[in-house]
Amino acid sequence: VSEANARPRIPPQAMGSLLQLTKEDLAQNPVKVKEEQLVGALCKLAKPDETKDNFRDKVMAVLDPFTKRCQHAQAQIKVLRPALEELHRACGGAASKLFDFFMDLMPEAQRPTLSLQQWCGLVMKVNPQSTEIQLEQFILSFQDSFDESDNANTILPVLQRHIQKLKENVEPEGEVGEEETPVPDGGKAEEKSEEAKEEEKKEEASVEKSEEKDGE
Repeated sequence: VSEANARPRIPPQAMGSLLQLTKEDLAQNPVKVKEEQLVGALCKLAKPDETKDNFRDKVMAVLDPFTKRCQHAQAQIKVLRPALEELHRACGGAASKLFDFFMDLMPEAQRPTLSLQQWCGLVMKVNPQSTEIQLEQFILSFQDSFDESDNANTILPVLQRHIQKLKENVEPEGEVGEEETPVPDGGKAEEKSEEAKEEEKKEEASVEKSEEKDGE
């Protein structure tokens, strides 16, 4: 609303005060605003001498299309959530992998304009240096980036391609290059080898004794 009326964006601290967020509200991750808090904040935007028409043009003209966009985004995320959760699980929430997926959705000409750090700060709303993003933060921020042209049917194939790529690149457990040589008979090969040596020594000793007797 502020930006639509040629005013600077309200800082987070001032927004918290406007919405009357409590410490308990701010402790949530992500922070969620109750309906009555939002209504109360909107009421504060109305000036005592403001007409209904002026308030509608200033506030409701922004709120109505924003509400429609949110409703559309929620409907699409409902379809995409299982795949988004699978993507997040496959990469362990790695910011770089989630960023790769997001970039794949953008027009190629626009991709160089957004760095990983900018995406973390502006789109995911986390520290720009973050290396991991929590699941709900990722999904809600992704949902917030939607407009009415975004559709689950076009996003889902891209999601599945990235999930498959991550699964194919997963290395098996254990260090690469280390291979265990299978030992026959439950690992008793070495024991048998020692027994065989003892038998050979006994046979040799027996032969020596026999030769000594013959010499006498």
